[in-house]
Amino acid sequence: MAEIALLEDLRKFFASAPEEKINMGEWSEGRNRDGKNEEYSCLTAGCLAGWAAVYKPFNALGFKLDWTGVPVYHDIYEACYEAYEAFASFFKLDIGTTLWLTSPNAYPHPDRITKAQVLERLDYVIAFGKRPDETTEA
Repeated sequence: MAEIALLEDLRKFFASAPEEKINMGEWSEGRNRDGKNEEYSCLTAGCLAGWAAVYKPFNALGFKLDWTGVPVYHDIYEACYEAYEAFASFFKLDIGTTLWLTSPNAYPHPDRITKAQVLERLDYVIAFGKRPDETTEA
């Protein structure tokens, strides 16, 4: 069952990001040289998963960027997940839904993804807990 409350928090946070700081082709470009997360307001660009990984309330729950800028999730059992699997595990989504939300190749024009397009998909997942069936348009 998807973590709807966490997805709703992510939606609010992501919606507040400036359009020019959304880049669905990068986890996160906003890294300090020492590998620590920059304050989210200074993040140069990032995708939905990258923005989620710099959100301090999610950091406290084990979802964050590693020193290379890739999202990681350490669950309560000390299991470690990276990249898409980290997003899927943290939000309790299947990998297909995760890719539909976060992979630039899942969008019609991977090089021109807008924040509105991402939010539309996120709203769908919040409403239904998963991506549309393959026979359904969204």
